[in-house]
Amino acid sequence: QQHTPSSSGGGGDWLPSALTDPNTNTVFASLLSLPHALPLNADCEQEAVEGLLSLLHSLSTCTSSEADTVEDAAESVQLQQGAEAAVSKQDLLTQVVAVLPLIITARPDNVNVQLANNAVEALCKCGTQWLQKERQKQLQLTQQPALPTVEHSACATSRVLGQTVRAAYTLAQHCHATAPTGQHSGNNSPPHQLLRLALACLSVHQHHLVKVSCLEAAGGVCSRVAGQQENVNPTLRLSSGKKEQRNKTTNSTIAEVVMALLMHSTHHDNRVRTAAFKAMVVCERSGVRLPPEAYTEVVEALDDDYQCVREAAIDLITSIAINDGERKVPPTVDGEEPERLADHAFFRICGCMNDSSVRVRVRAAASLSSIPAVSHQVLLQTLDKKLFSNMRRKLSYHERQAALVSSGQWSKGREWGEDVVQEQLSPETTSLTHSAGAFVHGLEDECLEVRNASLDALALLAEGSQLFANQCLDFLVDMFNDEIEDVRLKAVQVLQRIVRHIKLQEDQLDEILHALKDSWNCIRESVHTLIGSCTFTTTACLQATVAALMDNISRYPQDVSSIQLCMVSLGRRQAGLVAGLVPLLLLTHPYFDAVQPSLHQAPYICKLLLVLNAAAKMPTILPLLEEHTLHHYAYLRDTLPNLVPQLKVSQSINSPVSDVLSNTEGFLQQSLSKLRRLEGASTQLRLTLYSSVYSDLQKLSALDPTMSAAAEFAALYTRCSLLLTRLLNCPGWLQQESSGGNVQQLVTLTFRLVHAFTGLGPGDKACARGIRLRALALQLVYVVNGSTGSALGLCETFLNHAKPLKESGSNFTVSSNNKKKDASNESNIIPEDEFLTSVLNQLNNEKRPGTVARTLQPLLSAHPPTPLPPIVNPRAIHQATATIKEPVNDSDVIHKLIAGLLLAVPLDAQLSHIPDPSAVRIRISYPDQSVQHVVPRLNHLQAMDDPHCYRLQTTVLLTAGVWSEACQVQLSLVLDLSPPGPKRKHDPHTIDLSEPTTVMLWPKPMKKGI
Repeated sequence: QQHTPSSSGGGGDWLPSALTDPNTNTVFASLLSLPHALPLNADCEQEAVEGLLSLLHSLSTCTSSEADTVEDAAESVQLQQGAEAAVSKQDLLTQVVAVLPLIITARPDNVNVQLANNAVEALCKCGTQWLQKERQKQLQLTQQPALPTVEHSACATSRVLGQTVRAAYTLAQHCHATAPTGQHSGNNSPPHQLLRLALACLSVHQHHLVKVSCLEAAGGVCSRVAGQQENVNPTLRLSSGKKEQRNKTTNSTIAEVVMALLMHSTHHDNRVRTAAFKAMVVCERSGVRLPPEAYTEVVEALDDDYQCVREAAIDLITSIAINDGERKVPPTVDGEEPERLADHAFFRICGCMNDSSVRVRVRAAASLSSIPAVSHQVLLQTLDKKLFSNMRRKLSYHERQAALVSSGQWSKGREWGEDVVQEQLSPETTSLTHSAGAFVHGLEDECLEVRNASLDALALLAEGSQLFANQCLDFLVDMFNDEIEDVRLKAVQVLQRIVRHIKLQEDQLDEILHALKDSWNCIRESVHTLIGSCTFTTTACLQATVAALMDNISRYPQDVSSIQLCMVSLGRRQAGLVAGLVPLLLLTHPYFDAVQPSLHQAPYICKLLLVLNAAAKMPTILPLLEEHTLHHYAYLRDTLPNLVPQLKVSQSINSPVSDVLSNTEGFLQQSLSKLRRLEGASTQLRLTLYSSVYSDLQKLSALDPTMSAAAEFAALYTRCSLLLTRLLNCPGWLQQESSGGNVQQLVTLTFRLVHAFTGLGPGDKACARGIRLRALALQLVYVVNGSTGSALGLCETFLNHAKPLKESGSNFTVSSNNKKKDASNESNIIPEDEFLTSVLNQLNNEKRPGTVARTLQPLLSAHPPTPLPPIVNPRAIHQATATIKEPVNDSDVIHKLIAGLLLAVPLDAQLSHIPDPSAVRIRISYPDQSVQHVVPRLNHLQAMDDPHCYRLQTTVLLTAGVWSEACQVQLSLVLDLSPPGPKRKHDPHTIDLSEPTTVMLWPKPMKKGI
């Protein structure tokens, strides 16, 4: 039976007294149910750990004959009682050792250090006793043949011993993380006891499970002991003699651990060798310097037969090269000069790029970018496939001459066919076998994981070296033709990271522009971003780029917005080149009048954005513009203010909206101030002013994109106030059937008002929640008086919203009690809501819907909605929105499918200011009024540069029965904010993020075969 924890975290129904039961089956069952009762409270945890340690001590101290006698007695008693066989001692020990660290570390942020230390000491004693029994067992095995039962017992002992060491290491890690520095620095501390146990097991025990656990513990504890030696708590006062003796003991222990790791790096079992190398990696990264012979052994391990060993060896070589890269490595051949360890390690890891294992090649590619201070000559050799090495056979003069004439190759800087003696080969022109062409092989690898890892390594290395970035440019451009889309996308992204170091030539630009024909829009948009960040050398490059982008618009019209951003960035960076192409781009002539282009043409708009943004950097472009171009500039300045810069043109051409844009914030505050002067006004005046302000705020939202969210928030609040006031002042609204729809609309709008906006100030949030509370009160009053439905759920929802509002409002300043306001305190001012105060004072603990409704009805009429306070920072307010780019609204395209089968429709959308992307849903509305909400995969949501902005690329599956004709299916994006548990039918729980897009669907019956 599984026990669930109680709400207070006290362990549920599990009792520590079950550990002292004489029946082993009862104890074992209690141990099995213990993990389900975690975490325990402090008292129960103390008692449980003491019981487990007592049980562990009793099981580990008894001899084998005693344990067999106890097990036989228990088994005979249970067989007489008709029960199943008793649990063995080793199974019980295994469960005790497994459960002990789980109890102590159930709360990682509140570990009882004293309990953990006691557990580590007990586990070390248990391990020592089991190790002594293992020694005795080995002596017995040498004197008599091994029986199957003995082998099984030895294997079980190895499993228990390995698990014991691992449990002690887990507890020691948590003790080190929570205990003060230097607390466990003594030679008899639990970490040192664990080290001695691990070293003893490594020297005696031969089973791989034990050795792997001990190597892991030895490496981890040794690194922590070394760190404690450098960072001892200054409050611990020790004499100089004691300090010196303790440091000597610690150093000898560390040296002993390092020698044990080196000895096991050549073990016959590959799992042990892997564990030894991983432990050395931990030691090296924590500051424990390995001896020089360790590097020699790990280099030889690169030729190991097992890929796990080679992977661990690559990690260790990388760590040594990072910490000690300037050390000289002695040559393997007489007469050669010593090499820098960083270069030598880089050479050796480059050799692993041709390994037979994919995992090793990926690890090698990732490690190449981690080694610092590698020589430029070594880096450049990774991009060179030609090998000039002494290891090759020296060809004769006639053989070399025949090969040169037949191939047409030329010697670098030397005469045709010249015989160069071996001594004249310069080191700069000689490539070593391991490093030559390493990245070329990685980029041409058959596995995409290796190619991706190679691209990542190239990006990191090229970011720090301009010379290397220019050398690898051709190879990155070649990756644009890869067969895998993800690799092509990563190649574009890598080129974006190093674009500041390079200048594109015409032949390289042709390959990049060819990627604009790719069918995947992510690649095309990444290429647009890349082109906007590039630096061109000639006007021919710019002209070819513009032509390719215009072709992209004709192929994929949905890329217009991305191309417009590309043109804006390109115009700002290449203003000098654009100035020479203005007549060609705008099709103007100094003598003849050309046809005036239309502003409805997307290619012309993109070219105009290029020229206008270049004119902001190069004022000499303005005299080249025609009069109609300047009028088009004024239009674009009004419609696309975030893409068109402000230019110094004549006053008659300037946009009339430019002055309005500069004063939109003042207009917003002025509109809100009108509503704050409505106190004591008549109902008719309120309704008229609400309608006027709502209309003005809607126009302001469409006019200025930077103020759109704040204006939309104020407009939505004004609309809710308008609906609420109109309903309450309509005679007999409780008996009208249309009131139900208006009340539901008000509840839906207030739900959006509260949840769709971020960046609001405390006063704005309080006003939104206040009108939300009024909408819920109005809904409750309408259901109680004008409907026959149950109002218990509505009453509970209303009371749950009312109480938190009073608690949150007490933490801020109330405007009525603060006559003197300043700018620093204005953001913390919350208008006093008399409706909320009256509701809490009159209802008290009342929960009956009828009584609550009768109390709320006069309060709603007596207290109109609170006006919004001044919005302190309107540009910090954001609204959760989404824009569906694909599919587009096109009624001419009809998607036909067989009725009952699925039709995959690609969906591409851009989501902005979404706090929780897991709440995004795709709403599918069919013509029969049925609605489906589909949860997109989280990996289909790609995070963008702006915070809380995502790109959704997924596939929507549509299906339907047989229809007589094609009908519209609407797709839209919503946020699902429904709470857990059952939901009422009319409660709003979704927020619309986008306008619906229409897909024409026509399911047809399946044709019968002949």
